[in-house]
Amino acid sequence: MQQQIIQVHKRYPCNHCLQTLNPHNSDPDLRMFVRCFSCGHIIHQSCYAKTRICPVCSSANLCGITLVGSLPPLKTPMRLALGFDENQSPDLRPNLYTKYIVAGIAVLFLFVCISIVIALAAITTVLPNMFPRSATASLPR
Repeated sequence: MQQQIIQVHKRYPCNHCLQTLNPHNSDPDLRMFVRCFSCGHIIHQSCYAKTRICPVCSSANLCGITLVGSLPPLKTPMRLALGFDENQSPDLRPNLYTKYIVAGIAVLFLFVCISIVIALAAITTVLPNMFPRSATASLPR
């Protein structure tokens, strides 16, 4: 059976190793390809030699093919920063949720401080009345 010749017009990955199917690859093992009769997927011949089945449909009916042509350039999307202008300083003000948390912590701290002051005032007024001076003065030496 004669080998098929397929023109490369788009970048395709090998479904086994996920590298691009490139007929001009620097590695000679990655320049030979096979195509599945059942599903039509193309993989490297060296990848097929490892498993002896198609990685997509598990068929064992594959034939050697030749890819010709050159790959189109890889297109990468332009990525822009989100909401940041290089002439504008970043907004460092806290959001409303953070303000509520800080205010709640401040009120709680104030409540704890007032409770401590009240407790200390109660202790200083009650303790001297519980222990009269005559009871503390009659300790044996």
